Amino acid sequence: MSKINILDKSIFNRIAAGEVVEKPASVVKEMVENSIDAGATNISIEITNGGIDRIRVTDNGCGIEVDDMSKAFLPHATSKIATISDLDKIGTLGFRGEALCSIASVAKVSLISKTINGEGRRYVVAGGEVVSDEPFGCSDGTTIIMENLFYNVPARAKFLRKPKQEETEITNYVSRLIMANPKIAIKYVADNKLVFQSPGTNLYDAIYTVYSKQIVDNLIEVEKDFNEYHISGFIGKPIFSKPNRTYQTLVINGRYVINQTISTAIYKAYENYLMKGNFPFYVINISIPFDKVDVNVHPNKLDVKFEDPNKMFGMMYNIIADILFNTFTVKSIEEDIPTQTEKLLDLSSLSVLKKDEGKSFDNNTIDEAPKEVVLENDSNDFKLNFNTIANLLSTNKQNESTLKSNAYAYNLAKQVEESNSEQTNLNLDIDNYKIIGVIFNTYIIVQQNDYI
Repeated sequence: MSKINILDKSIFNRIAAGEVVEKPASVVKEMVENSIDAGATNISIEITNGGIDRIRVTDNGCGIEVDDMSKAFLPHATSKIATISDLDKIGTLGFRGEALCSIASVAKVSLISKTINGEGRRYVVAGGEVVSDEPFGCSDGTTIIMENLFYNVPARAKFLRKPKQEETEITNYVSRLIMANPKIAIKYVADNKLVFQSPGTNLYDAIYTVYSKQIVDNLIEVEKDFNEYHISGFIGKPIFSKPNRTYQTLVINGRYVINQTISTAIYKAYENYLMKGNFPFYVINISIPFDKVDVNVHPNKLDVKFEDPNKMFGMMYNIIADILFNTFTVKSIEEDIPTQTEKLLDLSSLSVLKKDEGKSFDNNTIDEAPKEVVLENDSNDFKLNFNTIANLLSTNKQNESTLKSNAYAYNLAKQVEESNSEQTNLNLDIDNYKIIGVIFNTYIIVQQNDYI
């Protein structure tokens, strides 16, 4: 007796759904990717109860022809590829032809669509079975509604997390989606509350939409061509680092991915600029020839493989390292050219008064002599009183703005000022030492005679 069975379509569709439809966020991803592939410039995403009860995605794309609507729900039905050679140059987000079929096998799905010159139609499938197929009045584009995820698969439904946790994952995905597609206007609503609404203008505005002004104020633009590759986006200043990688977005050919090669390369470039355990912020978009990257690695399409991973590592490392070096490394010093630090905090220009000259300053007399600092003389070793500098520079408006432009000096002065410490002194031989630079807003470079 034969022991090999040919599985019924209802069985293999559910098996496929286990790979493609893991959770509500997977459904949102598949539905939105179809909208982007359809050329949509406006996409609206609405979810209810963490996407478990309902997900609705509406776009203004090209729509689906009436004759193709039933085919769209068949296994391995797709308009993205036609021959095996197409797999070597995939330029669309979807291509497997499994999404709609898999989703409809474990939920109720309504597909409403209209092409520019066609008629509107609604096609409804529940649990893999066609429920209705009828004409329907609608605008150009496509609306797809998923309801009651895993209603017919209780074993899968019980593994769903709490609605708020599922919503958080969808929100995280949509945030990446907005940054990966900055020229598409995307609206995201959860339980009737507006979460995101991107204008669809540029990447800077997309980042502002997802994050905040604090982040966009700490960005460095990246724009570099490297042979066949084009790298663009933004990286964060080293002072704006995070304790995890959740603020990192990598987009390859318009597809948000997670790739260890690129992630490690960028981290290595930042390594000498960050505190241990911190990670940089970045939104990087890499345009790469389609035949140089394989996106057909896993059904979730979140990982990719490069033809030459070592080349990709070296390219990304060098680009980011060069930007950081040119931005944050102290320039060469020449005697007749004032250093950046001298411009920001010019201690050498402060006239020195010894304590025994009997002159001192308080808050009432600072404005009269804003460039004089009292130094105590103790066995010919001058002690530079930072309390005096803090008071001097924090109360004089002109000097305060100058001090604020140097993050290190400003923070030092503020800490001293707020500490109310009576003795916060730094021993410096004023005659022999000269401040010539600051590295990473952390270390002061001091020159003594000919030594640094």
